[in-house]
Amino acid sequence: MKPDPRKKGVWFSLGGVLLLLVIWQFLSLFSGTNFLLPPPRDVLARFGQMFSEKEGWLAVIQSGERILQGVFFSAAVAVIFAFAVWRLKVLQRLIEPFVLLMKTVPIVSFILIALFFLGNRVLTLFISGLVVFPMVYESVLAALSDVDHALLEMARVFCLKKRDILRFIIVPACRGQFLAAMGVALGMAWKAGVASEVLSLAKPSIGWHLHDSRLYLDMEGLLAWTLAIVLVSFISEKLIILVLRSALSYVGRKLPEKARRVMHTAETLEADVEQKSEHPPAITIDDEQCAPQISDFLSETSHSVTITIDGAGECQKHQERSDGMGHPAVITIDGLDKAFGETVLFRNFSAELPLDRPFIVNGASGSGKTTLLRMLASLERPDAGVISGVPGNGRFVFQENRLIPQLSARDNVRVVLPDYDGLRADALLQRLDLSDVSGQPAELLSGGEKRRVAIARALAPKSGILFLDEPLRELDEKRETDAILLILEAFTRVPVILAAHDERLINKLNARVLTLERLQDRMSDIENTA
Repeated sequence: MKPDPRKKGVWFSLGGVLLLLVIWQFLSLFSGTNFLLPPPRDVLARFGQMFSEKEGWLAVIQSGERILQGVFFSAAVAVIFAFAVWRLKVLQRLIEPFVLLMKTVPIVSFILIALFFLGNRVLTLFISGLVVFPMVYESVLAALSDVDHALLEMARVFCLKKRDILRFIIVPACRGQFLAAMGVALGMAWKAGVASEVLSLAKPSIGWHLHDSRLYLDMEGLLAWTLAIVLVSFISEKLIILVLRSALSYVGRKLPEKARRVMHTAETLEADVEQKSEHPPAITIDDEQCAPQISDFLSETSHSVTITIDGAGECQKHQERSDGMGHPAVITIDGLDKAFGETVLFRNFSAELPLDRPFIVNGASGSGKTTLLRMLASLERPDAGVISGVPGNGRFVFQENRLIPQLSARDNVRVVLPDYDGLRADALLQRLDLSDVSGQPAELLSGGEKRRVAIARALAPKSGILFLDEPLRELDEKRETDAILLILEAFTRVPVILAAHDERLINKLNARVLTLERLQDRMSDIENTA
């Protein structure tokens, strides 16, 4: 049985403390006088005497209140500013000089300058916060910059609420760096706060007692209060970090349970059909928030989106009405160009994609299957060309699963549903043989299980069209059959377009096919023919 690393670390820490006491005792014995360096025993006795009286506790409480107020207020402001800068990059230029000033100017200079304007209580709070702000701000901003953009795109596609994006994607991504910054900042805040109390003679406070001990050459008292600062700083840091870690972990770990008025069962997975309205449903397009939305894709009349990119790179979107089953009969691609740097995927590409059967985009790796799906779903802008007839409110099974790692399989499906509909999520997971792992965090699932959860998530909410990028990879034959049945059931309600290289799916889905070739291969064939 391997020893617990945490227990091993505690023993090493205790050993370090013991070594420090031994060195201290040794130096005290050979210093020639207890006046300059009293032995640990005398200092500990003085420490016990200080806290046997009310005055000692009062000083710690007063100092702790001021310093911790400054820490919490400054940390909250730093997080708000970091989030604002992350969302609006231009603000970073405005804030950078102030952050640089806080980091480079000696803390004593700030204290002496602030003494002219602030009272003792506010001074300690201000100086403590001044130390904390740049540490927390820069750490949180770095963490926000590293938030998984794939998860943010998934959230936009499935129109997750802003509070859910913040709670389940952003907060977990920033938690580690925030806690690390707070751990360091708390220790620095105690040092800076006590220093401000020493210079301002704030009474009662730890700093005032330190100043008093120095004034009367009381080395025992000076060392005893220094020991008090170390212990109080250590204990407050551990307690606060423990509380923050628990709170932040709880916030992003589980969806709230909400009852649904509409009941779903495993046998009834079809979307709820609302009564037909006299007016066609409204569509809203917001590139920054989510994909185009349709209020009811099952009504008789619906809209589709046309994307036009002209030669100057200007993007225009038009709404088109179509009748029938609630979606246009054909998606039309005309003169499409798309390149990533020097890699050209499409040049003057045109095609028609009938939606009367499942549609498979086939081709070798690198031929542009995923890119084409992303352009159809408005997740990627073409360089030029026109794409018309694409139903709005599309949902996506991405090539990567893009599950929220700390949420359970069930909650990864619930999070995209109105009122976090657990019954519909349970029904889909049951159909995909995931009931046994529905409560496990997504990060602990196998590759095939994650893939099935991603399929369930795409099929769960209402949609105008389903885009499935290699949806059946990592699935065995039985799981693949289950998924195909669900996809075929979904097609009875909405169009389905898949990117796949497995030609067996063509017969299994009775699908139409568009086969793509890499542009370099097409150019080589043309040159060889010529």
